[in-house]
Amino acid sequence: MADIPKTNRDILNKQRIFPPQGPLSGLRVLDFSQVLASPYLGTMLSDMGAEVIKVEASYGDSSRAYGPLKEGEAGYYITQNRGKYGLCMDLTNPKAIGICKELAKICDICIENWRPGIMTKRGLDYAALREVNPGIIYASVAGFGNFDRFAPAPGPYSPRVCYDVIAQAESGHQWMNGFPDKAPHGLDVSWSDMNTGTHEAVAIVAALIQRIKTGRGQWIDIALTDSMIASNENVICMVSMAADDVPSPVRNGLRRLSISPYGVFKAKDDYFVIGVDNDKRFARLCEAMGKPELARDPKFDTNLHRLKNRAAIEGIVEAWCAQRTVEECVKILRDQHSVPAGPILTNTEYVKNPHYRARQMLVPIEQPRAGVFEMEGVVSKLSRTPGRVQGAAPMMGEHNRSILKKYLGYSDKEIDKLYDELVIVDNIDLAYGYNVDVARAKAKEKGGDK
Repeated sequence: MADIPKTNRDILNKQRIFPPQGPLSGLRVLDFSQVLASPYLGTMLSDMGAEVIKVEASYGDSSRAYGPLKEGEAGYYITQNRGKYGLCMDLTNPKAIGICKELAKICDICIENWRPGIMTKRGLDYAALREVNPGIIYASVAGFGNFDRFAPAPGPYSPRVCYDVIAQAESGHQWMNGFPDKAPHGLDVSWSDMNTGTHEAVAIVAALIQRIKTGRGQWIDIALTDSMIASNENVICMVSMAADDVPSPVRNGLRRLSISPYGVFKAKDDYFVIGVDNDKRFARLCEAMGKPELARDPKFDTNLHRLKNRAAIEGIVEAWCAQRTVEECVKILRDQHSVPAGPILTNTEYVKNPHYRARQMLVPIEQPRAGVFEMEGVVSKLSRTPGRVQGAAPMMGEHNRSILKKYLGYSDKEIDKLYDELVIVDNIDLAYGYNVDVARAKAKEKGGDK
């Protein structure tokens, strides 16, 4: 780690988190999240104005080592933990657990996505925190759901370890992606994590409304696999209804299984997409191609007929596209005939797109080692109480002292003692590398046997 620069104290000493702005201002979140699903959830809550205290174990969130890395800082971690205050503790230490419970008393929401059973083992599960704060909303993410006391819907697979690749595979998504004669493949982004975090954000708001009515909190238990099952759209209906107007679910390559023509088509120079979802738009497509009679042809006049003759109609569309560039196809279809169509943008293209910049979907952020770079902005645009990216992501243990003083009234002397006892630790300069248990490393340096 010798090539990693020291943290820029000039940047670190700036105001790195702004005063809360958004509809959730005044709410406080105790964030025990790691990697993606719950960190993403915490970021959404922060973007909407909630004050989020991220608690890391003494070895840190493992995503701190995920690429892309710049000067030792991980874009993956920063993106999913921006706008949060960072507290780092040895969560095997009873004093650290006591501090967590003190914080739980003054928080409205607790979020976590540890493997089921871990938070119970630590004494930080819903049963424990509701004793100190009956109004707390405790939101858990797990691969197959939770099974502990008060768990809303335990299942036989709840104890299993699960990551996005498992969730995509065991929910049917991976099987549906790709071509029928090739291996199935999933999305190369952790869709189940992002999807689950979004579902949980909605559930938290619902639980907050219920708490206003009753004064009582509750446990929200969401599974990666459940959110992916729910995202199967109408595929479950295809199986359960056994309808005669749609083929059984299969890997369908570049095209949509239940609608035609809908999917990826090849122009003279590259691929692009067409989305004809009803008969009116099909008629516009026919006009655009100079073949208005196709819209009245009994082989193609309805989606059911087009599905039965999809090779023929998609072949006609492919032949028309092959004579034109992507730009020409999109101009004729989208701009001149209002047929949904668009280019397939690369990562470097969409981040430069003026529309997304006008929508403030790319915003700059400054980190103490990585400097200034861009990340995605706030998705939900509210007219009266807009949210915003509340600030930078915390270095490991960056706000230890300020959190304990501000929220719990600890003195500097008491905090110094917690540092000396290795209850709290930090790794602000990355002196201990990635995912190293700093409490144990420091204990070893002191000659202890921790």
